[in-house]
Amino acid sequence: MALYKTKEGPVGYDASKCMGCRYCMAACPFRIPTYEWYSPTPRVRKCIMCIDRVTAGKPTACSESCPTGATIFGQRDELLAEAHKRIAAEPTKYVPAVFGEREAGGTSVLYISSVPFDKLGLPTNLPQTPMPHYTWEALSHIPAIVTAAVPLLWGVWWITNRRDEVAEAEHGTKTASKSGEDHA
Repeated sequence: MALYKTKEGPVGYDASKCMGCRYCMAACPFRIPTYEWYSPTPRVRKCIMCIDRVTAGKPTACSESCPTGATIFGQRDELLAEAHKRIAAEPTKYVPAVFGEREAGGTSVLYISSVPFDKLGLPTNLPQTPMPHYTWEALSHIPAIVTAAVPLLWGVWWITNRRDEVAEAEHGTKTASKSGEDHA
């Protein structure tokens, strides 16, 4: 797969494995992957959360260079605690929610904001169920469907084949009786 998730959390992109189908763009509820439409050699683009830095135990470059502490990096539980602490400390400044805490089962990137999340362009109609759960619900039925389909298709084949055999046998009997009548 061109997109892959590391054990540390960031989702990476391997351009050598990308076939340009752009299904990742359609599947992402956050509309994160973008496509270089006007490039002669287009690629899917997205922030990869500085995979090389994160796997080396360093924070992302944006969080390390943020002078105000608006962008921070760390363990999800610690980031959630910090987000709730900031909201509680200044309840009139922030929307009383953390975007990414529950959306699509919870995300690796969290937001707090002084304006509603939809004004930031973030989707506010996402389910709280993780997206892979929906795939699993569909794919988990495949073994039962295949198990039921094989005997069903074999039965259809047998009935069709049996009809042909009966028709041939009847045709052969009629041909034999007609040729017997001709000789009489």
